[in-house]
Amino acid sequence: MKDLIFNVYFVFFVAVILLILILDVAAWNLFRLIRIIKKRREWKRLGHLKPDDFEPEYKFIYPDDPQEAVRVRAAIAKRRRRTDWDPEWDLEWNLGRPVIRVCDVTMEFLLASVNPSGLKEYIIQWLKREVNYRRLYALYHISFNVYKGEVIGIIGTNGSGKSTLLKIVSGALAPTEGCVEIADGKRVQLLTLGTGFDMELTARENVFLNGSIIGYSRHFLETHYDEIVAFAELQEFMDEKVKTFSSGMVSRLAFAIATAQDAADILILDEVLSVGDEFFRKKSLERIKQMIHGGSTVLLVSHSMQTILENCSRCIWIEKGELKMKGEPRVVCEAYRRMNG
Repeated sequence: MKDLIFNVYFVFFVAVILLILILDVAAWNLFRLIRIIKKRREWKRLGHLKPDDFEPEYKFIYPDDPQEAVRVRAAIAKRRRRTDWDPEWDLEWNLGRPVIRVCDVTMEFLLASVNPSGLKEYIIQWLKREVNYRRLYALYHISFNVYKGEVIGIIGTNGSGKSTLLKIVSGALAPTEGCVEIADGKRVQLLTLGTGFDMELTARENVFLNGSIIGYSRHFLETHYDEIVAFAELQEFMDEKVKTFSSGMVSRLAFAIATAQDAADILILDEVLSVGDEFFRKKSLERIKQMIHGGSTVLLVSHSMQTILENCSRCIWIEKGELKMKGEPRVVCEAYRRMNG
């Protein structure tokens, strides 16, 4: 009987704790929503980063639309007479509206001070007030525009938030604050290696698994299967489990799958050029150059300054989550090199 009473009290206690946690999370999300709404109202009031003050119906347009280009350039000229003119708007003057507009993006993560092994241990630590969180800003108030046909290089030391930024632009992550606007009808393709592989499956099975995660249809994968295998140069190993592959072989297979499709309107490349041996890197670089110069707008993350200088029209330097510098690749890369010795 005592055990029954104890179990009832314990279940009741756990239910109360869970209710408190649910209310706590709901309140935190409510305050976050209120903060976002206030921020957006501030944007509208100050006209910060958005041209709604001179163009009520905001649309993305391009220089190849003459009538729209004339109308927008007249509006930009009107705004240029203000004292708060931003040099970024000169690009808008020459290239038309951006296909990607990153507006005051902040990405915040909460890191727990402890890692409880289960719910019971978490509740005990929470009651003892041993559970604390610290805020980690992966990105902090990042703003820039990307225009049609540009190749933008993104550089920075490891852990600076480059990959997080690309995931936000591609729609895989939602920012804590700010927003990312993509031109209507533009298809975004994120190429990143090492995701979506099951080491217990064969290479053949992983082609379909990884391809489906990227967004390819089964019919597309069946049609291009031989091309993927030939490019990866793994014809003799496709029925072997991936766990027996070297890291270079896995990277080659991942790259072949990721680049099997024609380039999208907006192409996002996250460190995809450092794969395989020297000969395979040359072949992969040629394929990426074909995709880059095929008319796509490109965001390229790379630690190779030579790749940035040879392929990019502008460069953005992000350091520890903050926008350090943006401009000509030669100038930005030189400043980055000086900082890192």
